[in-house]
Amino acid sequence: MRALIPLLAAAVMMSCGSSRTATQPEANQGGSAAPSGPTAATEAVPIEEPVKAPERIVGGDPSYIPRALIYRTNGDYADNVPITVNAAGDQVVSYPAPTDLRNATPVPLADGWLLDRRGVNLNTRFTTYTYKEYSEMQAAPSIERLLHSVIPGARVTEVKRLDMTTQEALADTAAINLLILQK
Repeated sequence: MRALIPLLAAAVMMSCGSSRTATQPEANQGGSAAPSGPTAATEAVPIEEPVKAPERIVGGDPSYIPRALIYRTNGDYADNVPITVNAAGDQVVSYPAPTDLRNATPVPLADGWLLDRRGVNLNTRFTTYTYKEYSEMQAAPSIERLLHSVIPGARVTEVKRLDMTTQEALADTAAINLLILQK
C-alpha cells in the first residue's frame, strides 16, 4: 500500500496543471531497502507528461478505448446468436442474456464482412437460435442446450480491429466499406 502513495501523489499533482516536476522518494527513511520496480524511480517526471501506473497495480492501461471489430464467417450466420466457447469447443465461456440482444445484430458490410456488436472472436460459435427468438425468451437456455444448439462447423474465420469505436463505426459504415474494398 505504501508503494501506491507516491504514485497517487504524482497523479494528483499532475491533475492540478502545475508546471512543477514531481519526484518519487529515493529511499525509505526507516532504514530498510528501497522498494523495487516502478515505484523506485528517482528521476524527475514533468507534470505535463502522462504517468502510466504499473499494470500490476491498475490491471491495465486506463486510457484503453475499446475498438470496433469487423469479422467474417464461413457461412451466413448474421441472424444466429453467437456464443463463445473454450479452445476445445466443449465448454461455453460466455453467452448473452435474452435482454442483451436488443440492437445487437451485426451490421452487414462490404465483401461479406460484419460489424460486431456482441463481442465475437475466433472462439465464437453460432447457435440455431435467431436473434428474434432468443430475445423473446424469458431466460437464456441452459449451458447444455446452448452447446447442443451450436451449428456444426459454423465459425468466425477472420477478425479485424478498426481504429475507431463501435459507435463511430456505426455512424460511418460507408467509410468502413471503403477501407474493406481498398484492401
